[in-house]
Parts: sequence; C-alpha cells; structure tokens
Amino acid sequence: MSDGATVYIALSSARQMDIPGEMPTIERYTAARIHDVYRRSQRDDVGFRVLSGALGLLKAADPIALIDHSMHVENVAVVAHKIATQIDQQSIGALIVHTSRIEDNPRALIYLGCVQIAAGIAGGAVVEHRVITDAGW
Repeated sequence: MSDGATVYIALSSARQMDIPGEMPTIERYTAARIHDVYRRSQRDDVGFRVLSGALGLLKAADPIALIDHSMHVENVAVVAHKIATQIDQQSIGALIVHTSRIEDNPRALIYLGCVQIAAGIAGGAVVEHRVITDAGW
C-alpha cells in the first residue's frame, strides 16, 4: 500500500437538499448510502470524500451548491485529472470506493474507472473497490 491518507469514497447522488445556495457536502446529500459511507469512515478513522462528476473529490465540510454532480463519460478525462491533482494536494495514498453491486448500478463503473485513471495519473495511489450489499444500496 502507498504512503498517504486513506479515504472512503461514496458516489454522488441526485438526492440532494433542495435548498438554494451552498451548504456542506454531507448536508447537501440526503442519500442514505452517502451517510453510511461517512459513518463507516468515522468508525474506521479514515478520511471521507464524495465523488462528484462535476467537482471531483469533495470533503464532508466542502460547501457545494445544488447542481448535477453526475459523471458523464465525455468528462472522465477532465475529472480524472482534477482528482489526480486532489490526490497529490491532499496526500491521499488509498482510495476505497464504495458502490452497490455493479449489476445493480452499471454506471458505477464510470466512476470507478475515473478514480483508477486518476490514481494512475497521480502515481502511487492505491484504489480498492468495496461492494456494499446492504438493503437500500
């Protein structure tokens, strides 16, 4: 494993607080799966990020507006470079991406692939994929 911080990553969601203006990432998103990964990160004493297709890796306290955070295939290269920069700037050594089963959410592969590309660009960061099969995922 690489030196550097370990972070648990949840994929962004369309389920957001419908309130204008900016608010912390963890408050903006209402999807239970995001809060589940956040609680797991606190339990395991590791970092937490939400992977936004628009903004890259968001910390729980980062202020974000109500926008579409979906990952679009045509933007993967741009977002991967943004994430690679964040990996370097934040000294991230391991990115643990939490998703539901790929069979249930094939679009998760786009997010996972983007993180893997970013880790390759950054050099040295390790990517792990954890599949969560709990109800509601």
